[in-house]
Amino acid sequence: QQAGAMSNSSQQANSQPDICIVGAGLAGSMCALMMARRGAKVTVIEGRPDFRDRKGSSHSGLHGQLTDATKRSINLALSTRGLAALERVQLANKVKEICLPMHGRQIHFPTGDQEFQAYG
Repeated sequence: QQAGAMSNSSQQANSQPDICIVGAGLAGSMCALMMARRGAKVTVIEGRPDFRDRKGSSHSGLHGQLTDATKRSINLALSTRGLAALERVQLANKVKEICLPMHGRQIHFPTGDQEFQAYG
């Protein structure tokens, strides 16, 4: 038997393997949720810090979060494909409760001019 290999009886006693997912983005988080709901013990590893943990350095608003570190607004769009994935894990209705419609995007030119571009 190889070093570190499980015996056949050990594998049968613990039929659900431990799973490690690298990356807590949209795909990693969804995968972790689906595996955990199937009974697996899941660990998620994320290399980037959670921008929400910077106490005193961010400002929340209705349409996103502006961080002092990035000076960028954090907004997420929900596509039809994303909504279908949320429906698979019975979270679509909860997410829809906190969503705002996005009718288009505002383009900011280096000249200072702005232009609204409607979606669809």
